[in-house]
Amino acid sequence: MRAAFEAMGFANVIRIGGSGKPDGTAEAHLAATEDGTVQRYKVGLEAKSGQPVTAHRLNVSGIARHMEDYSCDHHLVIGNGFATSTGDDSASVREINTHKQNTGKTITLMHIDDLARLVRIASAKRIGGLSRLRGLFKDCVTPEQSKEWVDALSVEEPERRPYQEILETIWQLVQEQPSEAVEYAAVVTELRHRNPSVRMTKTELIECCKAMQVLASGVVYARERTVEINRRPDLIVEDIRLAVGQYPEVERRTIHI
Repeated sequence: MRAAFEAMGFANVIRIGGSGKPDGTAEAHLAATEDGTVQRYKVGLEAKSGQPVTAHRLNVSGIARHMEDYSCDHHLVIGNGFATSTGDDSASVREINTHKQNTGKTITLMHIDDLARLVRIASAKRIGGLSRLRGLFKDCVTPEQSKEWVDALSVEEPERRPYQEILETIWQLVQEQPSEAVEYAAVVTELRHRNPSVRMTKTELIECCKAMQVLASGVVYARERTVEINRRPDLIVEDIRLAVGQYPEVERRTIHI
């Protein structure tokens, strides 16, 4: 789960664990809107291995305490199956919905396969970043709802991500100043000077670099303030195409590299 959330662009993804504690937390560092509305949020992480998760193992009241103790806005529970997912009349679902009504905080149940699909889709498509992903936590409770949310995302036709242009710009900056790390701000500036110009915010650039880090593992390194590549851009693009080629067809046919 930690690797999954880091791949999707979350910050401060930490492992906690232990009795009476969540498995971890992850933060979405989003800027406030023009009218001052806070958009950043924090997600508690819980992984339930083994057999389908019963209401007793889920322990909604325990999750609620975790969320309060660690100041989480949302909580995601991942499992191989959920014995409690019998529809809106499920006792656990009613308890989760009551918690949302009372606190404004949400709990989402999700199958591990759907989390894996979400990571692949978020890495390969420009889906709107962490603000878009918040819709999963705000709108979905049952694993069936989570699956439907990922299903809808998988068939969207997104705009092409400018991976080639970003990699070529990073490569150019490395050649010009081989003794210095390449900062995101410098890449944003150089992208605007390309012909044709590529205009994107630093946040969007970091999102793209983190996606490439997943798709081209071991050759792209998206760090906190800098980015590093250790192959020619054309070879990295080929690595990305090969990685996407391994995806299920339903996901692959809507991804444009």
